Amino acid sequence: MRWIICVLVLVSGIQVWADELHVVKKGDTLWDICDHYYHNPYLWPKLWQINPHVTNPHWIYPGDVLCLKETPEELVKAAKEIKKEVKLKKRKKFLLDWRYREAAGYLSLSPEKHSGEIIKAIGEDKVVLGEGDVIYVKFQSASKPKVGSVWTIFRISPPILHPITKQQIGYLHEILGAVKVTKIYPQVAEAKIIRSYDVIYVGDFLKPYQPPKPFSLCKEKPPSLKAWVVATKGEISEIAWPDVLYIDAGENQGLKIGQTLDVFRKEAENLPPLFIGKILIIHTTPQTATAMILESKRPFHTGDIVGVAK
Repeated sequence: MRWIICVLVLVSGIQVWADELHVVKKGDTLWDICDHYYHNPYLWPKLWQINPHVTNPHWIYPGDVLCLKETPEELVKAAKEIKKEVKLKKRKKFLLDWRYREAAGYLSLSPEKHSGEIIKAIGEDKVVLGEGDVIYVKFQSASKPKVGSVWTIFRISPPILHPITKQQIGYLHEILGAVKVTKIYPQVAEAKIIRSYDVIYVGDFLKPYQPPKPFSLCKEKPPSLKAWVVATKGEISEIAWPDVLYIDAGENQGLKIGQTLDVFRKEAENLPPLFIGKILIIHTTPQTATAMILESKRPFHTGDIVGVAK
């Protein structure tokens, strides 16, 4: 007899069967847990919503218990539509699709001007917003929203300092999701969040939606350069495959989407550079680039050296 099925556990005021829970193990993330149970890691904000005892989505600890029962419709639908067994090859292909690249964000020398901002969730005072929520948006006077138009939700970080020079290098622009305008009023617009890649809050900005540029591996050899890893997505100190990082070289240095570069670490002046892994360029600006870690022999850090192996 499966005694575990017969046990009831109280989590956040909801009674659930024990096999409808997940006990966090070392190395678990909300991303990985959603990938395992629902085969779509981008649903992690919804999983966080139904587990309010998790105060920070980037920090869950072994022994924490997550509720999987009171699942939003998006999670249930995803679990039914996608096959339970996902091969590693397919997972890699999935991570390179437009959603992964759109959510990666970018580093820009100056903060981008916004077209509007989220001012309230309709009908309730929600702290955390996600896919499916209906909101009020206030657009700038120069913006001309139309019913059916799609807008990117983004957030701008405080100034990022270069890990080597300690000089200001720019601002991270985090792409949080997308909204579609459903109604226009004299002072505000009503919109529905149609995609959420990260936690969305009242006060986050909007700009016109632009789909990612077409992607393919670049056969052209990358330029010989020396750049630095200057920031990581989520400002995490140690990252690995398939995390996202940002470097201080871009189109002006000859970088193109689809190129791969090697990453090294200089441990001491009298020692050769230590090979850390490989990255794939997935977005460029004139002075910076966004990259996905393709291979990680060791954890990546800001301050690591980016170049081409000789």
